[in-house]
Amino acid sequence: MDDAAFRQALAHAINVDQIVTGAYGNIVEAAHPSGMLPAYEEFYAEDVTSEHGFSYDPDTARSILSDAGYEDSDGDGYVETPDGEPIELSLIVPAGWTDWMEAARVIAEGAQEAGINVVADFPDAGALDDARATGEFDLLLNNFSGVSNTPWTWFNYVFHQPIQEQMFPGNFGRYENDEAWDLVQELARTAQDDPAYMDIMADLQEITMTELPMIPLWYNGMWAQYNTEVWTNWPNSESGPDYFPNTWGGGFHQGGLHTLAEIEPAG
Repeated sequence: MDDAAFRQALAHAINVDQIVTGAYGNIVEAAHPSGMLPAYEEFYAEDVTSEHGFSYDPDTARSILSDAGYEDSDGDGYVETPDGEPIELSLIVPAGWTDWMEAARVIAEGAQEAGINVVADFPDAGALDDARATGEFDLLLNNFSGVSNTPWTWFNYVFHQPIQEQMFPGNFGRYENDEAWDLVQELARTAQDDPAYMDIMADLQEITMTELPMIPLWYNGMWAQYNTEVWTNWPNSESGPDYFPNTWGGGFHQGGLHTLAEIEPAG
């Protein structure tokens, strides 16, 4: 997993559309190759995406593997490392998280079709938390980066430094790139209306797409349940106020506070 070419091949082997339509029934969206949320669409560097973005293409995955020296020398259907060592990667998601479990199966099947031996595994959530924090894993799914008023949040999550024994709030794979981290810090100091801002954004997106320290897959859903018998004017995606009614993690985030302020008595 420390080879960018191998990560590129893996990215091209994942059928994200199958995850969106199958595991989620179209209630989530495939991610932009930069990984940035649609809230940051104005900052997408589409020329970078056109040149370096990835999409599901098993033939391209196999070609990248071959060019990088990964071959199936023993005929078992899976490539070995350029040094001839067998590859078996475990993709972990928490047991009982049925949407992620199904997504992990789709990822493993696509990888295996392209010749990469990935096996989905479902430890309990506590064991996964420990493995993620300490870096003792091959592959995992994670969605800790969320919406804020700046795309810096995403890149800080992807490239976070310094590497420590316990990593948080991101960069669980312990990817080290001083250039990228310098750009992340420069982004934090640059106003969004500064012409240099988009130059920094383009550079960060190019590193993200070519190095793929994380592989963006889909935007995790933010959903809510409500009852209109007593209260109305709940936020939703079709009518009513347009904000996230988010109380995830036991805390009232900004959208949750908006919800409390804006609901109205029924009748």
